[in-house]
Amino acid sequence: MHKSRLLELFKALEKSEQRELGKFVRSPAFNQRKDVADLYDYLYLHFPYKDEAIVERSLVFAAIFPDEPFDAAKFDYAMSFLYAVMKEYIVHKEREGDAVGKGILLARALRKRNLPRLFEKEIKSVEKTLENHPYEDAEHHFNAFQLHLEKHILRSRKAAPAWLRSRSFRSRSRIIFWQKTVGSLHTRHPQGRGQGGCLRPTAD
Repeated sequence: MHKSRLLELFKALEKSEQRELGKFVRSPAFNQRKDVADLYDYLYLHFPYKDEAIVERSLVFAAIFPDEPFDAAKFDYAMSFLYAVMKEYIVHKEREGDAVGKGILLARALRKRNLPRLFEKEIKSVEKTLENHPYEDAEHHFNAFQLHLEKHILRSRKAAPAWLRSRSFRSRSRIIFWQKTVGSLHTRHPQGRGQGGCLRPTAD
């Protein structure tokens, strides 16, 4: 495990973060596997691994799967699932103090679920928070752009007729656009066709 992504990320966490990670690992919303929780407990208990042998794969496997013969695939699955939970935790930590970023994500989710009234309320709340931001740095302007984009998308959908907003129409439109684009390329560059009518690069 010495060079695994899992161990590299776990070592980079502060002790308080390692402890908080345990709440994620034990939350049914993020993990429902006992072997993953057992693997976390082992890594937390034996940190900081002064003796590298303590994180040898066979030794760790024996601790979380007692009385079972070593199974590399099974162990890899447990490591992969724990690593996935850790990534969720890292994202959570990054978003923890970002009220504007979380608000934009929530507004986007409400817009995608066709809840304009709730969307508008959330957008107003985010706008107020953004206005009170003490610094107009790159992050501030990026958030302002995303906020404007979400409002623009919603207005565009409201302005378009129902048949134009439908998913089936948009899917058919993409297909037609692609067919016309490819057909146009074939018409303008017939020498660029390869076997089966596929386009191939041509020398200028």
